[in-house]
Amino acid sequence: MRLLIFLSLLLSSCTSVLPTLPSEVQPRVRWWWMGSDVDSTGLEYHLKEFKRVGLGGVEITPIYGVQGRDGISYLSERWKGMYDYTHEWAERLGIQVDMNAGTGWPYGGPEVTLKDAACKVMFQRFVVKKGEDFVEKFDAQGDKDAVLECVMGYFSDGKVEDLTEKVGQRGIFSILPEKDGELVALYRVPTYQLVKRAAPGGEGYVLNPFEKESVLRYLSKFEHLDKQPYYYFNDSYEVYGADWTPGLRRAFLEKKGYKLEDHLREFISGDRNIITDYREVMGELLLENFTQTWTEWAHKRGAKTRNQAHGSPANLIDQYAAVDVPEAETFGITDFELPYLRRDSVRKKNDGDPTVLKFASSAAHLTGKKITSAETFTWLTEHFRTSLSQCKPEIDQLFCTGINQVYFHGSTYSPPSEEWPGWKFYASVDMSPTNNLWEHMPAFFRYVSRVQGALQASDPDNDFLLYFPIHAIWAQDTSRFLSTFPIHGMRERLPVFGAWAEYISSSGYDLDYISDYYLSLSVGKDGRIQVPGGARYQAVFVPDSNFLPIQTLEHLNRIKDEGGKVIYLSGKPSAQVLEEFSALKEAFKSDWGGQMIRKRQDKGHLYFMSMLRKEGKEGWLPLSVQAKSALIYDPLTGKMGKAKLRKNQGKTEVYMQFEPGQSYLLYTYEKEEIKGALWEYWKPQGYVKNIEDGWELAFSESSPQVPGTFQHLGSWTDLPVEHAKKNMGAGLYRVKMDMEKMGRYRLELGEVRESARVKVNGQEVGIVFSAPYHIEVQLNKGINELEVEVRNLPANRIRDLDQNQVPWRKFKEINFVDLNYRKSTYAHWPIEKSGLIGPVRLVR
Repeated sequence: MRLLIFLSLLLSSCTSVLPTLPSEVQPRVRWWWMGSDVDSTGLEYHLKEFKRVGLGGVEITPIYGVQGRDGISYLSERWKGMYDYTHEWAERLGIQVDMNAGTGWPYGGPEVTLKDAACKVMFQRFVVKKGEDFVEKFDAQGDKDAVLECVMGYFSDGKVEDLTEKVGQRGIFSILPEKDGELVALYRVPTYQLVKRAAPGGEGYVLNPFEKESVLRYLSKFEHLDKQPYYYFNDSYEVYGADWTPGLRRAFLEKKGYKLEDHLREFISGDRNIITDYREVMGELLLENFTQTWTEWAHKRGAKTRNQAHGSPANLIDQYAAVDVPEAETFGITDFELPYLRRDSVRKKNDGDPTVLKFASSAAHLTGKKITSAETFTWLTEHFRTSLSQCKPEIDQLFCTGINQVYFHGSTYSPPSEEWPGWKFYASVDMSPTNNLWEHMPAFFRYVSRVQGALQASDPDNDFLLYFPIHAIWAQDTSRFLSTFPIHGMRERLPVFGAWAEYISSSGYDLDYISDYYLSLSVGKDGRIQVPGGARYQAVFVPDSNFLPIQTLEHLNRIKDEGGKVIYLSGKPSAQVLEEFSALKEAFKSDWGGQMIRKRQDKGHLYFMSMLRKEGKEGWLPLSVQAKSALIYDPLTGKMGKAKLRKNQGKTEVYMQFEPGQSYLLYTYEKEEIKGALWEYWKPQGYVKNIEDGWELAFSESSPQVPGTFQHLGSWTDLPVEHAKKNMGAGLYRVKMDMEKMGRYRLELGEVRESARVKVNGQEVGIVFSAPYHIEVQLNKGINELEVEVRNLPANRIRDLDQNQVPWRKFKEINFVDLNYRKSTYAHWPIEKSGLIGPVRLVR
């Protein structure tokens, strides 16, 4: 029913150039408040702009401020007034308001005392000899804030003694040993980590997330807000060096049945079993005392939680699953080989590859959560160089991993009166009104909304479960106490697990990851494995079984006894493992080389398919599911129609056409013959008209101004006008065409730098912002006028400002850095092509 309702909304939306889709399915944006230096005029302006272009929500994150300005102190009465005003206008406009429960990251601030601050462990070791007095002052090598937790004695006869009570005033310790041995003093020491990129009033120590009372004391400052956010947000775990907590030894004894302090020497030396137990307990403390506590606290106040679990030392699946919305993250760019796709020479490889992104969506699928979000486009490109054509394939890949709600990273509040480029946050694409592409973003946001709505209104239908062998991973590198899972380098940390995940997916199947805990809650049912959220899977694959906990092995055996299929993996991935499941294979992935996700809908299935490769594909595509009819929907244009189907060797096949970069939604109906118009397949008739001559170019917008009209098709930076090499704006290309026949044609624009609004005979046809750069147009017999308004990147404009040493970098703290975190300028950048490059042609 959810999908049928959304389909009706899609149908109604197709009749309008700028359809209104529900805010629930629209993309959201992280809204940086620099210094919380906001006012009512600016807030109203930004929110109205967000609404106008199709953003459905904001996440408020205050950060450091602007040089020469004080800003507004976080959570002060004045700050609360601006926060309430934001809610007031957001409610009028139908925009959702989320909030980071802190400033910058991670959680912390002035109210966090050293008692509640993140801490680490420090050891001192001493050799003692039988019959020789030993006197020492335990002062943690001068750290006045250190707490001596215990002094343990390990003697040659195997005896272990807790000697803590022998520590006297001012830390003086004296003993006359009866045996040779070693003393180990354990100190709890503050990390002294401060909140990173903190806003005024938010500066202070980072919170200890392993202590429940500390967490609740911290959260209490938000209980006085008149309006709670829809979601409280927690960024990726970046509590650096925090490997201890006051309650650890007690919790360790309760959970593991032995005292950690009795084995400090083995712990320090990296004993695999002790380290693994320690890591498991620390992970459980984070889960119980922070994630679950935070979520329960939010629920009592009518709010929900979004959490990025990556970076934490816990089992990522359990961490993600414990909140209302698990959130993944992209960081960098993927190298898609699509024709005419803009490629930067300065690039950072995307750390959020599909195998990493699936941790968050797996947690949602295991627990029946409808939404999985992602912090999207962090460091996608260098500043001022992000095109929408680069955004679309990246977001398509996100959707194929189970993400169905994006939060762009991000948009910086900037006073409307501020000169361009305004206030800017580093590490961020610019989803704000100061971006020269802003007027073309509604087309991109509408595309995102259509896909998200379909994915949110359907249910998971992945083939397999892949057990996440956390204990095997914990048992690996024991050179450090705590083991974390940051997004950077995570794929390299999981070579065996990642290789199997990648192999299974590329072989034509899809999978979710599962933890020990969620395996314990799963059952074998009707020959499949059912997880707590209700989704069912054909089998569970178990890699790295050498470190499998006994309890997990028992659960796997129980599932097998209940009729579920359990397959233990060893060695490198091989096709033999998947042979018995060949009927489930999706040819779009295995044979056509595309990326996709399949989900269940009310009367059949939903496919989202994206051809993210340099070659297209056309033909009869076998599906793994049976269907009586199917509907193709193009979320880019809103075009839809009934697909051609046939049966071939017992399989349902659908006729599909994909060009590089194209994406479609395919709805299949198992028993129903749907009614409606047929999908209009592209059938070229051999007509090609090259549009090379007669072009005129003038600028409808330009900074600096470029007056005049030019006879030109190509990059406007090639014009013999100096300002054309340094401007940002909109170039309007016009040409008149004499057509012999009336009808529909495909207008192929070739290379576009960067996006284009197309009009024919004064009527808008649409906005083209991604590969393949073409659009269908209706032409009359005789003379037709074609207008292509192209907006370029602001790269040439910022280059010119830096060459002229305009002081726009005026922010506190880190100020503004480049992709490599260097304080450089953009004066050295080469001039970027801008405009309609072509070749342009009409095809029929």
